[in-house]
Amino acid sequence: MQLDTESGKNWYEASKNCMNFVLDEMSTCNLNIKNKANEEFKNLYEYLKPRENLYNVLSHGDLHLNNIMFSYENDFPKQCCFIDFQVLRFLPLLTDVLMLLHLNAPTELRKDSLSELLEYYFKQLTVELTKVGLDTSVIYPKNVFKTAINDSTVPVLLFNCMYKPFMVMDKKRLAECIKENSEDLMFGDRAKYIKREFDIDENYKKELFKEFQLLIDEIVKIV
Repeated sequence: MQLDTESGKNWYEASKNCMNFVLDEMSTCNLNIKNKANEEFKNLYEYLKPRENLYNVLSHGDLHLNNIMFSYENDFPKQCCFIDFQVLRFLPLLTDVLMLLHLNAPTELRKDSLSELLEYYFKQLTVELTKVGLDTSVIYPKNVFKTAINDSTVPVLLFNCMYKPFMVMDKKRLAECIKENSEDLMFGDRAKYIKREFDIDENYKKELFKEFQLLIDEIVKIV
């Protein structure tokens, strides 16, 4: 979603209000954490702005599973391609990497092994750059990589908290919500739909709290 469009601004406000509703429901959140989360949410506009930066790259920006297609050979994935480039823009390299992991990998895997997964990514990036005669220490040094992780983690976790109220919802009930009022769900009072789900689906509440806890854990480090 492009945040500089009218629909993007409405999505932004609906997402922020939804985030605040969930944070208010969590015993691990306090006012300082909530205020800092809202401050970082406001900073998303700056994070997404085009800027001259040697280490920004062309970013897909929406790497949830439905935008990733695989071809198979003998039941084994052989090729992969991305679709839906509506929010394509220049962003820090780690944006897509972190989005891919947070939107698609299980919460426990990210919580326990994110550092190892990012280290593996950097090693593979080095291998691929070497194949075309490029030196990682010049193109994308390790210290820049580590700084990018710090700079991109909270913004990506905020995007994760925008997506996950839909992604972890029972698919049948999500379809019912969309049928009921898709405009309100996407751009209006989204929190009321989340509250309704909390009241009828304890597992949904549990799964969403796990996702938001990852954000809280990072916000605590910078409060």
